[in-house]
Amino acid sequence: MLGFFVAGVLNRFWYLYNIIGFMDNIALMTALYVRGTSERARQYRRNIVRYSQLTQVLVFRDLSMQCRKRFPTLDTVAAAGFMMPHEKENFDGIQYNYNKYFLPFNWAWALIYRARMEGLIESDYYVTILSEEVRKFRTDLAWLCNYDWVPLPMIYPTIVCLAVHTYFLVCVIARQYVDGSKFESDMIDMVFPFMTSIQFVLYMGWLKVAEALLNPWGLDDDDFETNVLIDRNLAMGLKIVDDGYGKTPELRKDAFWDDEWVPLYSEESAWEKKYTQHEGSLSHIK
Repeated sequence: MLGFFVAGVLNRFWYLYNIIGFMDNIALMTALYVRGTSERARQYRRNIVRYSQLTQVLVFRDLSMQCRKRFPTLDTVAAAGFMMPHEKENFDGIQYNYNKYFLPFNWAWALIYRARMEGLIESDYYVTILSEEVRKFRTDLAWLCNYDWVPLPMIYPTIVCLAVHTYFLVCVIARQYVDGSKFESDMIDMVFPFMTSIQFVLYMGWLKVAEALLNPWGLDDDDFETNVLIDRNLAMGLKIVDDGYGKTPELRKDAFWDDEWVPLYSEESAWEKKYTQHEGSLSHIK
């Protein structure tokens, strides 16, 4: 029971980590396909990234306690620069009983379409690729919400914790060493339950690991650093589409243009035996 519980918690934690959302692909595809050095083209690139990041901020506010303390209201989100004042008016102007995570993505896809209409994106195929990257990002955020919406039943960790503690409570009595020949004497059996102690350390440690990873959206040191990820995503995304756009090194011949490539090692890292290519374990069997 304990092993099944820990495996389920770890798989859940690892899946959430894999879909938590990194801005790199959206920014790279935006910088690649939204062409132009004009201020208009720069606005398109920056806003596509910012709108995608804005949705992640809105989602994290409803999942992570760290992010909620940083952005308790939409006014704080706007004050941090993730949302402009006129965008907040547009956002607040839509009356809706459910969350409005979809709205910034609507803005981002609208910008992609307008960029295509203005000729900043050269092909409909490029529009599809860029839109697909935004869609993947949105889908991952939706799965984060789904996993938060349907957590592990509270009775499950309670039963596992009770079972482990009950097991060791029984072990306190059942694992005692009793020598029947000494019943009539006052001699004490000096025996240490070594294997039971090892079981206690391993099982309780296993249980504590699962309890620490059960809710990765809290304030513990082992929880997701959502604020750091938000800052990193926006800084990285804007750097890619702005400072990194169109600034490639001058095209020149590489160092091995006229010579065959030879691996170079320092004296400390040089191999003691002759270098051989990777071969299968049965390649020399005849």
